[in-house]
Amino acid sequence: MWQYHPLFLVLQLGVLISLGVAAYCVYRVRRHGYSLVVVSVGLLAFHNALYNAAAAMKTASVTLPAKLWGYKLEFLGSAGNLSVAVVLVLVYLGYKRWLTRQVWAVLVGVPAVVVPLI
Repeated sequence: MWQYHPLFLVLQLGVLISLGVAAYCVYRVRRHGYSLVVVSVGLLAFHNALYNAAAAMKTASVTLPAKLWGYKLEFLGSAGNLSVAVVLVLVYLGYKRWLTRQVWAVLVGVPAVVVPLI
């Protein structure tokens, strides 16, 4: 069972826009080759789409189990956002040399530990 909420339409619009950006990033990578900036933007858009979809599900649901699934999916959508944002900022600003193996291990390791705990 679902309920109407004014925020539901805004969240669904955010899902559509984020999925559009992610699809465009996939197109850019296939057409023009691999770029860490484009891949980071695409991953960030995908995570935001997942977060918005979960928030919409949580907002519109009335039962407790559905709301709990919405909370879990929200955490799943936001788990990798920080790591992807850090990579995007470092590459975009020209500090790609800071992305050593140890930094990659931390940036990939934190979401890899957090997601199964959810």
